[in-house]
This record gives sequence, structure tokens and C-alpha cells, in this order.
Amino acid sequence: MSEDSPPPTQDPPPAGDKPEETDKKLIAGLLAILIGWAGAHKFYLGYIKGRKPCF
Repeated sequence: MSEDSPPPTQDPPPAGDKPEETDKKLIAGLLAILIGWAGAHKFYLGYIKGRKPCF
């Protein structure tokens, strides 16, 4: 290699969900299984417009 060559670049991260989004979906899934009747999973994901809990 010569000194004029640019340094090697890193590969871009793989396409898909970010780790934070994956964790958020996992928690939402658990909420859906445990207390899905109350809509807690949708509230956790931010789907709160026009919805009321089914208590």
C-alpha cells in the first residue's frame, strides 16, 4: 500500500431495525400478551390518538 491511498472504510450497518426499535417491539409484544385487552402495547408504541382504554 502506498501512503497516498485513503484509509479503509467501514461497511455500513445492515439494513433493518435499530436495536432500540427491536427492544421496543419486544416490550410491546410482551404487553400485548399480558394485558393486550387494555391496549397497553399500542399506547407504548405511541398509537394513542382516538383510542381509550377498555377498562
